[in-house]
Amino acid sequence: MRFCFQAETGDARRISRAACVAGLLLALASAAQGDLIHLVNGQTLEGLIVSTNATHLQLQMGVGEIKLSRESVRWIEPGDAKSLREDWKNRFFDHSNYLPESCRDVAKELRDLGGARAAALQASQRMEQDKRLLSDLAEEDTRIQEESEQTHRAIVQLGDPKSAGLKPSEVDAYNQLITHANALVSRRTLLRNQREAIPAALAKDRQIISDYLPTVERFYLRLEEGARVRGKGGLNPEEQRFFEHAKKRISGWRGEILRVDVPHDNQAGQAVVSVRINDRMQARLLLDTGASLVAISPALARNLDLPVEGTNRVSTRLADGTVIQTLSVRLAAVTVGDARATDVEALILPAEPAPGIDGLLGVSFLREFVLHYDASAGRLELMSLRSGAAYGPGTGD
Repeated sequence: MRFCFQAETGDARRISRAACVAGLLLALASAAQGDLIHLVNGQTLEGLIVSTNATHLQLQMGVGEIKLSRESVRWIEPGDAKSLREDWKNRFFDHSNYLPESCRDVAKELRDLGGARAAALQASQRMEQDKRLLSDLAEEDTRIQEESEQTHRAIVQLGDPKSAGLKPSEVDAYNQLITHANALVSRRTLLRNQREAIPAALAKDRQIISDYLPTVERFYLRLEEGARVRGKGGLNPEEQRFFEHAKKRISGWRGEILRVDVPHDNQAGQAVVSVRINDRMQARLLLDTGASLVAISPALARNLDLPVEGTNRVSTRLADGTVIQTLSVRLAAVTVGDARATDVEALILPAEPAPGIDGLLGVSFLREFVLHYDASAGRLELMSLRSGAAYGPGTGD
């Protein structure tokens, strides 16, 4: 059956309106129709027509209703109302329209977790942007520093215009160089301010993700337990539907999380992890959540072709309180199993921290993950959001 809503005039329009309304009322008298509403503007809506009159029709669309003017509708293609209702029950299983009373508390937790997931995914996207910005700012800072050094050499070569007897053109050149040098200083100051603001934003977004990740597994286990306990008394079909779809959605969210079980040795109660650095060298690093940075031995640094001498030194306090001077470097990549971090800040230690140990696996790597270490069970796990996870209801729903 097809109901037409063509724009007409005069008697033809009145007849058309009466015929279409009669047709709609006849259809509604037998059963609510699952309709495809083809609009004059070319769009199509799917819903159930719940009421109509000479000027408007009311369309139910899953979790709400809309009112359409008759003039906006070109024609209606009736569908299967029962099938559409079943589809809505599955698609909107956690909405109050279709939610069993006994599942409302669990559904609220599921919606809250969905909000936390959305916040975590947004935080992950911001972090990627901030990391790219940080890298771009560092590159620009290096370029400006090189340009500043060149400008300074040019200024020194010209000499002091007050005592060097420079020609007017040379004085102009000198003044232009000074102006340019000052502009470069201002630009570097601006870059430094921008770079200093980014770590705080990154830390805030890391915390959002760290708060979210463990809750997914905890909720999944509670959901299974809740279904099991309720199932002892017998779940009705609507409750069964809710728990099946809720578990499916959570399974999709779990699939967005990278979980890496890290093989490790236990040395005097501490975990020693095999780490790949700069995609070149395997190293044995001591897991140290108290170390702010990854730290490597001079021998490992030389094998990685990193400078072991230089002026880029920082003061570092060791676990025993001793303060030493170490060289600051950046590692292109640090990889533990499938867990990978890039552009990792690190230190070169004066010597190996212990015999057979190439360094420390510190927070500059670990902060990119949620760490779970159970020494008694011998389990070390790293968790993070998978790269490319995007906002939506979840791959499982």
